[in-house]
Amino acid sequence: MGRIARFLRLPRSAARIRIDIDDEIAFDIDMRARDLVRQGMDSREAQARAAREFGDLEATRRYCEDLDMQIEADARRVSFLEDVHADLRVALRGMRRGPLFAAVVLLTLALGIGANTAVFSVVRRVLITPLPFRAPEQLYRLYTTPSATDGDNDKLSLVELTELATQSRSLAGLTLFGSYQGVTYSDDHTADSWQSVSVAPNFFDVLGVRPVLGRAFRTEDFVQGAPSVLIVTYQVWQRAFGGDRGLVGRVVQLNAKPFTVVGVLPEYFVGPTFNADMLLPFNVDAAMRSPRFARSRAWRSVARLRPGVSLEQWRVELAVLRQRIQGAHPDIKNAGVVLPTPLHEAIVGGAGPVLWLVMGGAIIVLLATCVNIAGLFLSRAAARRRELGIRTALGAGRGRLVRQVLAETLLYGVVGGAIGIILGAALKAALLRIAGPMLPKLGDVRIDAGVLLFAVAASVASGIIFGVVPAAATTRVDVRDALGDSGARGASRGAATARASRLLVSAQVAFALVLVVGASLFVRTFKTLLDTDLGYETTSHQATFFLNFGAGRRSPDSQQAFVALFMQRLHALPGVAAVGYTVTNPWNGSWISPHFQIEGRLLANDRPSAVLSTASAEYFKAMGMPVRMGRGFDASDGRGGAPVAVISESMAQRFWPNSSPIGARIRLTDFYAQGPSDTLLAREVVGVVSDVKEDAMSNVSPTIYLPAEQAPVGGGSFVVRTTGEAATLLPLIKDAAHSLDAKIPMVSPRTLRDVLSNIVRRQNVAMTLTGLFALLALVLAGLGVYGIMSYNVLARTREFGIRSALGASRGAVLGLVLRDGLATTLLGLGAGLLLAAGLSRFAASLLVGVTAHDPLSYVVGLVILGLVSLIACAVPARVATQVEPVEALRLE
Repeated sequence: MGRIARFLRLPRSAARIRIDIDDEIAFDIDMRARDLVRQGMDSREAQARAAREFGDLEATRRYCEDLDMQIEADARRVSFLEDVHADLRVALRGMRRGPLFAAVVLLTLALGIGANTAVFSVVRRVLITPLPFRAPEQLYRLYTTPSATDGDNDKLSLVELTELATQSRSLAGLTLFGSYQGVTYSDDHTADSWQSVSVAPNFFDVLGVRPVLGRAFRTEDFVQGAPSVLIVTYQVWQRAFGGDRGLVGRVVQLNAKPFTVVGVLPEYFVGPTFNADMLLPFNVDAAMRSPRFARSRAWRSVARLRPGVSLEQWRVELAVLRQRIQGAHPDIKNAGVVLPTPLHEAIVGGAGPVLWLVMGGAIIVLLATCVNIAGLFLSRAAARRRELGIRTALGAGRGRLVRQVLAETLLYGVVGGAIGIILGAALKAALLRIAGPMLPKLGDVRIDAGVLLFAVAASVASGIIFGVVPAAATTRVDVRDALGDSGARGASRGAATARASRLLVSAQVAFALVLVVGASLFVRTFKTLLDTDLGYETTSHQATFFLNFGAGRRSPDSQQAFVALFMQRLHALPGVAAVGYTVTNPWNGSWISPHFQIEGRLLANDRPSAVLSTASAEYFKAMGMPVRMGRGFDASDGRGGAPVAVISESMAQRFWPNSSPIGARIRLTDFYAQGPSDTLLAREVVGVVSDVKEDAMSNVSPTIYLPAEQAPVGGGSFVVRTTGEAATLLPLIKDAAHSLDAKIPMVSPRTLRDVLSNIVRRQNVAMTLTGLFALLALVLAGLGVYGIMSYNVLARTREFGIRSALGASRGAVLGLVLRDGLATTLLGLGAGLLLAAGLSRFAASLLVGVTAHDPLSYVVGLVILGLVSLIACAVPARVATQVEPVEALRLE
């Protein structure tokens, strides 16, 4: 207690104050009683009268106690501020005396704080900041279990959603959206492709959001035959219309049809799973009257839970409702179990695990930074032994010395943090360039007050963390030892400091190993993804893009003629080897999954389904999709040709396991027909092509390809195979399209190598950022090992001189130093293995083709850290071999 009192400069405690006040009151009463006794009064009567004259003892005691407590508090505050001011002055003088040391510490800390600030700014915006909706914690997306094979597992049919909305007592509302379409916006000067999404009448009510300009959709907007209206996003309002507040009420042309703009969405509005440019009203009642649309699993939904209803209660209700709906609608098959997912989680998707992983890596780097700086302060401890000894001799206690060291480290932490915040803004921009396409559009990422508070807290915490060990190790000073010795002899007595330094270096090696192992895991994952056979080639010699013809601008015959002429123009470009066309492509998926039948066969599942796509004559060649059996499409499969189809390899193996499908006839639902949903068209199978996958983790789906010339055209993807770099032809391709029709926008022009990069973007981001953090941690670990070995060589100079004088060879001295350094490294590697094994499981969901405890990745980490440590030890070890006995003994 005495040490704490001296450290805090508290002369008197509250109990001591009360004792002093009682003594003072007793003294005053006793002195008055003595005066009365001298006047002839009896001592007992004098004591009583003196007490009466004094007045209310308890009130006086309380008054004096409060007054003394306030005086002591003021004195403590003033004393503390004076001490802090003095400590900061000493710390600033130390910075000026050692500018190189200060620069290294501040730069190292700024990198750690800057990296954490940048990553946290993204994490805060994407993962922590609530969605811009009313009570967003009550909003959920509806998914089905993977057993649902008819469509994506985030889609349900209108029949199912309507039943859930009307029968559920747990919901305050349920809305749906879907029917994504690319539309062409055009005016007198430009043409652009916009992404539209159709929404139900209660869409805005369920989400709890209102336009910032104009109005939301009204009931009359959803009536069949009503004037066409739309609501645009804030970004489109700014980009296409310059933020014109007179936009509401204006008529714009979409697909050559007039639409009236009735509203503008808020700046930070984000769709439940989409980033559309505009919203259109969807007539649910009209769609329900079409059996094909009502039962097609093509609609996404958002539900709002009633206040007070738990998620578990709702899940129980959903299970009951699901059975009831399946009983009432047995024709809806493969429905699966409905699983509610928080809307925020659904929007963030796969970005969440990557961002938390990157945040963890940034924190590990900051810890490694703190450990490195603590080692630097310990290395400087030998030079300060005399200073601390003088302070101790002048009366400074250990607590006072600890506070001085912590004040210095906190000053470094605050200054380094300020630099780190400035650096964080630049690092944030770099981070967004790397990870931006993977992130949901949830608004601008800014260094706001919350991020600044995090950065300040990290700076202060860092100052404390890297100051604790030096403060504990350097302030236990023996005055005679500190004032009597200097140079190598003084350094040789810093055994405690040396042990602390070795532990810090081991910690650096452990942190570095964790990051190197993580980076190795993601490198192997990335290589696995790049080596995965997607069923088509992904090279820089293939270019792809989408042309949105704009439904209604052309007749089907005119569209077909345009495609044919455009493909002729593409063939005429230099270096073009093949040109393919399709309505859908593997990386965008397909929204068409018709049922089919095989003529002459009764299937166990009487309504199997397959993904439906189209392909031009050269599509398979342009994509690099090998034909396994039969043939692909050719010129004979035009509009006047026989109805034919090409199927995927998995479909052939599934439905013709022991025979050839060539020549078989299949009947499939005509999704392009305007008639009933049971209209079936017979097509002859003429070929089998390789399976394609959306990404390395997706399953292949049975697929049916139709000749592109035999299907309506509303826009589609082109693939151009070239003999050179395809990217150089993209401007020429755009000119070719605009020469035929300037009102047709070219969307997403890129190479198939870029497509592959987008497919593996999550793992690429994790690999890139983890690799950068690992590289930084490796540098810190190497510097740490080098620093401690240099310090140890200096501390043992006399020992090495004596060994040399006694006949020790330079090889023996070299081995002695290397063994010491490698022992420190091995301790860190052992701790790092345990830490990496415990933390790697958090990255398991991002790994493909490799487990979280992949032995090769751990071996790679050990080898890399071992080599870095060996190199870091080699230089000080060589210095130790150069020590001359005479020079070493002269230091005595």
